[in-house]
Amino acid sequence: GRAGSGAHPPRRRRGAAETQLLKVYGKANLNDSHNQMVVHWAGEKSDVIVALARDSAGAPGPKTSSVYLSYDYGTTFKLISDRFQLSGDKATNKQVIAQFYHSPADNKRYLFADTTNNYLWNTFDFCTTIQGFPLLFKPTDLLLHSKKPNLVLAYDSSHPNKPLWKSDDFGETWILIQEHVKSYFWGIDPYDPPTTVFVQRHEPLGSSSVLSSTDFFQSEQNRQLILDRVDNFQLREKYMFATRTVSLLGSHEPASVQLWVSYNRKPMRAAQFMTRHPITEYYIADASEDQVFVCVNHNNNVTNLYISDMEGLGFSLSLENLLYYSPEGTGSNTLIRYFANEPFADIHRVEGLRGVFIATLINGSLSEENMRSVITFDKGGTWELLQPPTADSLGGTVACELSKGCSLHLAQRWSQLLNIQLRRMPILSKESAPGLIMATGESRDCQRGPAPPHIPPHTALLCIKTITGFRFSRVSFSTPSRITAAVIL
Repeated sequence: GRAGSGAHPPRRRRGAAETQLLKVYGKANLNDSHNQMVVHWAGEKSDVIVALARDSAGAPGPKTSSVYLSYDYGTTFKLISDRFQLSGDKATNKQVIAQFYHSPADNKRYLFADTTNNYLWNTFDFCTTIQGFPLLFKPTDLLLHSKKPNLVLAYDSSHPNKPLWKSDDFGETWILIQEHVKSYFWGIDPYDPPTTVFVQRHEPLGSSSVLSSTDFFQSEQNRQLILDRVDNFQLREKYMFATRTVSLLGSHEPASVQLWVSYNRKPMRAAQFMTRHPITEYYIADASEDQVFVCVNHNNNVTNLYISDMEGLGFSLSLENLLYYSPEGTGSNTLIRYFANEPFADIHRVEGLRGVFIATLINGSLSEENMRSVITFDKGGTWELLQPPTADSLGGTVACELSKGCSLHLAQRWSQLLNIQLRRMPILSKESAPGLIMATGESRDCQRGPAPPHIPPHTALLCIKTITGFRFSRVSFSTPSRITAAVIL
């Protein structure tokens, strides 16, 4: 090889002794035997951390839980389980807290739910004082209002009637507002009045309807039918989405699924997709920046990514063969089914940079050697493979060049779930640090097979290379030059 120039001395690989160890600022020994822990920081201008230790659903024997609290940002923790007392005929029972919820409107408030004893505790002062209340239902899920701290919705998924309850005193008293509920949402400011609730409700004939109310369904004049004959419904900021299954009378073709969209709370209308292939499923990947990314699954288990106009009604193809998982469809026969019970797509919106997304392509079977990352800087107008790093953090050369068919592949949700032991973390970005991306990844190189659609042909097909070890490396993407990714290789 060429000798190093005078301006740039040749790199040498540092020894293991020279590698800086991760600095640990504190360690708390909880001496807890539970096999799960949920940890939550109360947020800015607070040093409070709440930790719930619990047994997993499949753990043998009776379930227990413990709650720990730190007032010094995790330096020390105190066991506060004795503050969660049961009353009445359950006074002698042991509390089994399944989950806790933090108020987005007031960071001093928490709710703790016991689905074994049907009990709820609230606190208004970072758990200094805690009050408990017996419930007439099992609090399997709570939804706290983002602006009004006293308002809470509670759902009992275990009951055959699927009831939805409302509290306006932060969990102390409850009233039943709907039954046969499939999904529910608080309205979103500024598009809805503050007390708006959206409900998807099962109807007697088997279909479901989407309703909204501004007074918790107490009067007909404040109730609105959004759409009937709905399969699924979702609320995303200024957009509302619903799907309908449509079969043509007398047709032998399989039923097709329609996507209905509302923009700025206008009446819902059927969206139009530029494709001849039957559609079996939709997944809303992103609804920011006044455009919608939708994953469309066709009846041959191929998933393509489409981009919309501003109102979300006209869609055109952006990317073919996006990696997508559905518990009842694509990928349901893989090991992922043991780790994911909700659909997801391997696509990440880079926060702080408009129009920048990173997605995972699949070429062939759902195996990792057939996956590779692509990036767009214009919200799906064009996609390109990721520029690999030239060197790692220890000064060693990374033998991977984009011009020779090798690129950088970044782990997303699929890799994280399928490789728990390897600790592959998904892509991280933050609006307050525009241009900085943290990810785990590896270089992939293979010169066989055709180039994937919408990707420049010289990049060819990609397959996996050996991971050289966990360490940080810096790499600048080719365009725009201001974006930098810190990648664990």
